[in-house]
Amino acid sequence: MAKHVRVDADACQGHGLCYFASDRLFVLDDSDGKARVLIDPLPEDLEDDALDAVETCPEQAITIVDDAA
Repeated sequence: MAKHVRVDADACQGHGLCYFASDRLFVLDDSDGKARVLIDPLPEDLEDDALDAVETCPEQAITIVDDAA
């Protein structure tokens, strides 16, 4: 089952901690400074980076979901 990283754009404040957790997985949008996911579905080799991003986001704006969710 594939996993997907989601960023709640309403909750994201653009702190950039997710980008520092994985610049391969996240980018900060030039227009609003908020995080965007670069790769979907989540590759297995980036799962640890995604979990780090979830844990470090002060706004709790990042989640990891399965296809079934």
